[in-house]
Amino acid sequence: MLTSFFWKHPLSKKEVTKRIDSIAKAHLDLPDLKGHSLCIGGTLHYLLNGIPFNVVKSIGRWSSESFTLYLKCHALVLAPFLQHQPELMHQLR
Repeated sequence: MLTSFFWKHPLSKKEVTKRIDSIAKAHLDLPDLKGHSLCIGGTLHYLLNGIPFNVVKSIGRWSSESFTLYLKCHALVLAPFLQHQPELMHQLR
């Protein structure tokens, strides 16, 4: 859990996004980062490390299968899952 050194409380999503945005703006070579990009990046991180789809869905608090839309182009992530669990193919259509 991220905490604020000054306030000694957990940082909200808004505070984290605001801080990341200010860091990105301070470095001209960094792209404009949004909270949604961080969610997708986190999803890919967990999947690349072998965490099952249903666990990633729970960790990311995804209420639907919508996160699978972002994975269609990520063969590195999808190939191992589809080889071992071909029944997942219906979730990607």
